[in-house]
Amino acid sequence: MEVFYNVTLRLSGTLYVTSNLLFFEIVAIHTMLKNLEEVVEIIDANDEEDESTVTNFKEMAKKMRMKYDKYYGTPEKMNLLVYIAPIFDPRYKLAGLELSLHDLFGEEQGFALGLQVKQKVEALFEEYWQLYQPLNCQSGQNSGTPIEVDSTNDSASHGGTMSYAQQLRKKLKGADGGRGVVRTELQKYLAESLEEDDIEVLTWWKVHGPRYPVVARMARDVLAVPVSTVASESAFSAGGRTLDTFRTSLTPKVY
Repeated sequence: MEVFYNVTLRLSGTLYVTSNLLFFEIVAIHTMLKNLEEVVEIIDANDEEDESTVTNFKEMAKKMRMKYDKYYGTPEKMNLLVYIAPIFDPRYKLAGLELSLHDLFGEEQGFALGLQVKQKVEALFEEYWQLYQPLNCQSGQNSGTPIEVDSTNDSASHGGTMSYAQQLRKKLKGADGGRGVVRTELQKYLAESLEEDDIEVLTWWKVHGPRYPVVARMARDVLAVPVSTVASESAFSAGGRTLDTFRTSLTPKVY
């Protein structure tokens, strides 16, 4: 129960953002349940262990897994924002999300979901760009659509054949992820190296927001969503499930 207790404390915090933490906490619970099930199999294989202990462990692991699968068993059961929020944490970004999806749903399903999330984030950026693009942005530059740089004016190309130097530049262009392409704010943010220190996410965006004005607006809106409005001391309280005098006065016909 210590895992659930610590998760409850972290996700019910009010002095820091929590939307970027939820998905990783879900992965942590999934890993814990998986390890618990493996322990049960080991105990079951050992004939010297008490049979009642093995039975209790199996029952507990089964019920916990059923409850977990009810809410988080498949990607469709979670709001897509759960996957998007970690991208705006500069310590993880899209790379950290994709690795976690692989651990949670497996290689094939995790890859497909990661691609879907990336497409959704890019579509969201397009909408934000139309609303909040900088006023000094010139048409066709730094827009949401990458623009390929024209390199056909090289004097060596007038002969109709591509020189070795041109072929080399073409290979380098493909190898470096497209230096000849004007990247969007989102692409630039995702391409930068991850932050290694234990930073405060909102402070990071306050400092680096001028570099990514549109992406910073996206981060502000996404990270502002709280995971839960329930205080940690009330999360496991049975008080709310106790019928008071008013509720007990309702007739069975009242729904």
